[in-house]
Parts: sequence; structure tokens; C-alpha cells
Amino acid sequence: MTEKSLLPKIQEELNTLRAKVAHRREYLKLLQFELFNTRAALQEFTDIYAARLGPLEAEYSRLEALMDEAIAFEESTPSVGENGQPHKQNGHAGHSHSAKVPRKGKKTTPEYEQKMRELFRNLAKRFHPDLVNDPKEKSRRQSIMARINAAYTARDLLALESLARHTEITTNGSGSDPNAELAHLRMELTDLEGMIFEVEHTIREIDLSPAMQLRSEYESDRNAGRDFFVELERELHERTAELCEYLLELDIAPELIWK
Repeated sequence: MTEKSLLPKIQEELNTLRAKVAHRREYLKLLQFELFNTRAALQEFTDIYAARLGPLEAEYSRLEALMDEAIAFEESTPSVGENGQPHKQNGHAGHSHSAKVPRKGKKTTPEYEQKMRELFRNLAKRFHPDLVNDPKEKSRRQSIMARINAAYTARDLLALESLARHTEITTNGSGSDPNAELAHLRMELTDLEGMIFEVEHTIREIDLSPAMQLRSEYESDRNAGRDFFVELERELHERTAELCEYLLELDIAPELIWK
């Protein structure tokens, strides 16, 4: 079979792969937009949570630290009984005063953000469409830059790293060699499937997280005209009051308890 007779089959495979890649690109864009909105919604909730319950949690944490110091001091200073022998210390393992309320979601670190910015700049320099004149290569780079921008907007370092590893620039136009374009499309399809899996997994993890479950309850209560935080505030006030009473039993000075 001659090379010429193979061209129709290669062209058919090219058309199929182009369609698949275009479809997966669009699906990835939708997923990244969904991830961006999901993270934004969760961040909005954690900001509201921090404003309503943050001060109460901070006060409770301060009292817990005070209790831990008092117990540690008590256990390291055994009292002496009438017979001159030290009393056995009563453990406090049964006391648990941890408030079962969520903490504000973990934010990205400065190092993470720096790595994101550097990788984004490097990828932008490599794949900017204005750096080439060939129409097909320009179109390919526009598609790649759209994925880079989407990953950067979503703060998705894994997606940026994946793009940096697997995407290559063709210097003389990928459309001139059908076999080269086939190889590129296969590689890009594999890359896209990996990124889709990562984004889907991230969205699923966020949706199933305790913080997102609380946000769902918050939205449900808000739609019903109820204040979601009232019960959490009441519970935290009650736990704080119990902890204050316990600190008084440990002979902690009132001025240290109520500042």
C-alpha cells in the first residue's frame, strides 16, 4: 500500500481526533468554570462564617489554651496528703471541649502563588499567539492559551504543570505533516483527559467536604428565611460558658478568664 493510498485513512483519523480534542477542550473549559464558581462560593461562605463565628472561636481557643496550661501545671505539681505521700492525680482525659465547628478553608500559600505566577509567565511566553504568523499555529496557540488562562484563573497549579510538561510548540506549522499532527493530537487528548480527571476529582472533593455541606445547609436556611448561624453561635456560647466554669474549678483567676 502506497503512502498516497494511506492519506484518506490518515485524514479520516485526523478529523476524528480533531473533533474529539475540540469536544474535550470545551468540556474542560466548562469544568474549570464550574471549579472556579465552586471555590468562589465556598470562599464566600467561609468569609461569612469567619465574620460571624471567628471572634467566638478565637475566644474559645484562648480559654482552651488556658485550660491546657492549668492542667499541665496541676499534673506537674503533685499535692501532698496527710500521710506525707503525694496524692494520685485525677486525669482529665474525659473532658473534651473542642467546638465542633468548621475552620476557615485553607488558603494558598505565598510560595504556591509565586510558583503559579512564574509558571504562567513562562507558558505565556512560549505559547502566546502573537509570536507566530502561521494561521494554523496561531489558532493552536490560542487554544492552548485559553487553557492556560483558565487554569491560572482557577488557581490550578496541577493543570499548569501538566500543560508545561506535555504541550510542545511546532515551529513550522503542525498542519504541514499529517503524522506529526496526529501525534500531537493524541498527546493533547491524553493530556486533556488527565486534566479533566483532576478537575472532576477536585470538584467532587469540594462538594463532599464538611465545609461545603455546611454551606448547603446555610443556603437552605437562607432560602427558608432562617439564620443558619444562630444555632452555631448558641452552641459555641454554651461551650464557652461551660469551659469558664471548669476554669474556675481549676482556681484560675477570673481576670484571666474574662478579658
